[in-house]
Amino acid sequence: MAEQTESQRNPAKLNTLDNPCFQNPSFTQNIAGSTSLPTDYTLSLSLLQTPFSLSSSISLNALILTSTLSPFATHRRRFWFPKHEDALHSTLTLTRAVQELFRYSGETISRHFNNVLNAIMAISLDFFQPPGSNVPPEILDDPRFYPYFKDCVGAIDGIHIPVMVGVDEQGPFRNKNGLLSQNVLAACSFDLKFHYVLAGWEGSATDLQVLNSALTRRNKLHVPEGKYYLVDQKYMNMPGFIAPYHDIPYQSREYTGGYHPQDAKELFNLRHSLLRNATDRTFGALKVRFPILLSAPPYPLQTQVKLVVATCAIHNYIRRENPDDWLFKLYEQDHVSHMEDSLPQLEAEQLTAHIETPTVDIAFETEELEITSQLRDAIATELWSDYINDISPM
Repeated sequence: MAEQTESQRNPAKLNTLDNPCFQNPSFTQNIAGSTSLPTDYTLSLSLLQTPFSLSSSISLNALILTSTLSPFATHRRRFWFPKHEDALHSTLTLTRAVQELFRYSGETISRHFNNVLNAIMAISLDFFQPPGSNVPPEILDDPRFYPYFKDCVGAIDGIHIPVMVGVDEQGPFRNKNGLLSQNVLAACSFDLKFHYVLAGWEGSATDLQVLNSALTRRNKLHVPEGKYYLVDQKYMNMPGFIAPYHDIPYQSREYTGGYHPQDAKELFNLRHSLLRNATDRTFGALKVRFPILLSAPPYPLQTQVKLVVATCAIHNYIRRENPDDWLFKLYEQDHVSHMEDSLPQLEAEQLTAHIETPTVDIAFETEELEITSQLRDAIATELWSDYINDISPM
């Protein structure tokens, strides 16, 4: 018998990662861009920056309406966030509302929804820019981080987004909490944009497995030479990626009650977590704007994966074109807004008290790993030296 191909052994991958459209950089590589949505949902044709027919512009409105499930529709500054059990009902209800608004049949709305979703995917590469060579202003202008993290270009994390798949496909998509999800990896900038997004991995895959895929696939995650991303304790400390010290407490808020870090490693983990918090704020803004990501919409798996990519692209477009967008303003602070407490939570990997040292499939020389370890130690030492001399304020 002939050996099965990967797509034959794993049908889910055929629909996602191995599909040619997801190998294209505009699909799973650099997903960046941003723009804010008008409250009346009348988006101009310039949103897609390409000529479309009137019906296509209507379908864009339908896409946005359906994607947002919109908490902004009737209450511009009051927030209504659907619970997980309500999200599917909200999706169907809003689809019917779109039909009534534009007076088209459900089939027409569905067809244009997919047409515009594909159009956004096709131009998404324009909205995802890799990190540059300059020091991010969020680091340069903050004495807590500069000059220590001057070579840091962003932060990476994974997030679990609910999916709906057939019974025969559910096994790989069932995560360790027993829920069906896709594991999405995102590389975020400190100004709340996405440099890169890889969607479609099964919920049972670990964050490190998804990162391995991002680093080895044809259109891989690119880390500029001499630069690095911050990652959390689920990843290992390796070239291009700086993780916190695994044997030291890790938290994303300043110490309270007069307590101060006791040594260089503890201080490093604190500053690392404050800076890496950009991923939480970026994901927070994304899911507030697009509550459809909180549900498992009744679409084919490939469409569900595209929705993740498309919403990230629109997020970036909004951020680029309207940096003063009120929703982004809520998430520009060091802390995640209290609004986050009102949102149904997307799943994240839970860290346990005893953390095993993660391993990576990519072969690194021992010397390379040692250099990365020395870099982290050097940053920690410099931070601590300035801290105890009261040069760098907390």
